[in-house]
Amino acid sequence: MNIFEYVKSKIAILDVISEYVTLKPAGRYWKGPSPFQHERVPSFTVSPHKEIYYCFSSGQGGDVISFIASIENCTQLEALQYLIDRYKIQVPTTIEWKKTTPEDINKKTIYEKTCTFFANWCSNML
Repeated sequence: MNIFEYVKSKIAILDVISEYVTLKPAGRYWKGPSPFQHERVPSFTVSPHKEIYYCFSSGQGGDVISFIASIENCTQLEALQYLIDRYKIQVPTTIEWKKTTPEDINKKTIYEKTCTFFANWCSNML
């Protein structure tokens, strides 16, 4: 686990984004007005079960770190440091600072698809 994954595992995206946007539940998602531009109809969604957000009016989306980077107009590393300081996250000294390789992403995608398939298959068996 690298430092980015570690910090994301310690905070909930819904808690962070709720400090910037008034969100209301809409099924499995939470919805509110875009923090990136003025709009009449709310088009900003947060998916707590996936730990991601997406703004349909601006096309921006991502995880909690990319949200902070966009909203605070800073880099990903600065956003990471902001979250560590803001939420007083104790970072172990054994955390890796490596980047994720395309091979890691491909393995993760295959793993997630396999888990989803078997979860759906098992629920259909019940």
